[in-house]
Amino acid sequence: MTAMKLCKLYLFACAILSPKYHCFSTTRADQNDDTNKSITCNSAIKLLHKESRYHKLNSMPHKWGGHSGSQQQQIVTLVNNHDHSALWIVQRQQQQQQQVPKKSRRNHGDYCLPGTYIKCNDVIRLMHLETNNYLHADGTTTGRSSRSPLSGQGSVTAIEDDDNANNDWRVICSGNDDDVRREKNSGGETNWKRGVEFRLKSVATGRYLSGSSARQFNVGNCGEHCPILEHLEVSTSVREDYLSLWVVGGGGVYLFK
Repeated sequence: MTAMKLCKLYLFACAILSPKYHCFSTTRADQNDDTNKSITCNSAIKLLHKESRYHKLNSMPHKWGGHSGSQQQQIVTLVNNHDHSALWIVQRQQQQQQQVPKKSRRNHGDYCLPGTYIKCNDVIRLMHLETNNYLHADGTTTGRSSRSPLSGQGSVTAIEDDDNANNDWRVICSGNDDDVRREKNSGGETNWKRGVEFRLKSVATGRYLSGSSARQFNVGNCGEHCPILEHLEVSTSVREDYLSLWVVGGGGVYLFK
């Protein structure tokens, strides 16, 4: 299924299941309207990696295998190919899910009211739209974690378990953005917005979601029939640097009250 078909399907679901909310893709949004640039609960977004010239955070139904593999779903970044697998649903953090019956939690965020603004410094989780698995950081702040295959940093995968606290990520907006500085100076809370640089910090590990254009899977490190050839590795890093900067953009579906 193409990204456009997925977006249309999600828009249709919004219209049927959430009649009190406005749903639109970024192709229809007013690019000059600051409100439309805000990110909200249940929106389907794409995360673009800054250093690699906006490779998109991506997952496909392939798992890390071999004796040392986690057998969990792979997370990588890539360019426009397979664009449909770069959509992620914004949900609330793990603790708030306990207030909702488990059988209801996978209904695209019953515990995260559609259209509610996500603020900078909020704790969220991201559910992959195509596979319904959650972006996951392995390890703890004090213990050892599985290592990423190329750089040997913290492992990032996607898992089905929606009770796992390692699915929780804190949104840290960049202080270099004019909107962030202005709202901080005025004492107001800053919404997480499209086009604004940010980092995702794993609550469980204290590490940042990271990537690098220098860490590419090729025949030499992945094999001739590797399903992620020419994709870039995603990991968690202790460094709060340029490799951990992301922006939201490149299309998506956004919900507003």
